[in-house]
Amino acid sequence: IDIQSAVGKGTAVSVRLPSCIDVEVPELEIGKVPEAPRSRLLVVEDDEDICHFFAHFLEGQHDVETVSDGREALDAFTPGRYDVALIDLGLPGMPGDQLALEIRERDAALVTVLVTGWDLEKDDPRLSAFDFWLKKPLKNLNHVKGVIGSAIAFHQTKANASS
Repeated sequence: IDIQSAVGKGTAVSVRLPSCIDVEVPELEIGKVPEAPRSRLLVVEDDEDICHFFAHFLEGQHDVETVSDGREALDAFTPGRYDVALIDLGLPGMPGDQLALEIRERDAALVTVLVTGWDLEKDDPRLSAFDFWLKKPLKNLNHVKGVIGSAIAFHQTKANASS
């Protein structure tokens, strides 16, 4: 921080911050992730930007519905309507882990993906409600696409096992 002040001329404040480069995220190689078959995805997220991201990122590949409230998602849920549910942990209406448990109880073939920015320990009991986990911010699109593809493949395995 540099402050220059002169009587009658005013004050100039300069702030210099170091640049930040995220070296953990590899360059995107979307073509290396196999395409998942078209599926029905439910996104339950109170952050409008995240809902918008999923709707547009998956547009054309999957059928995506978004809901911003846990209780509304549960009230509208119908068994067999979705293959995968992507659920935030901190939701209005009801916590995401409770929502995941309740909708999985109604539809055992449904696969749940936790989408959260919270730092959780691997032994956090809330994680047991989910089959997969995406950490916000969603920086690596290749990873997001891979997790969703794995969730869809797992759904197909669960659905085939119950038939």
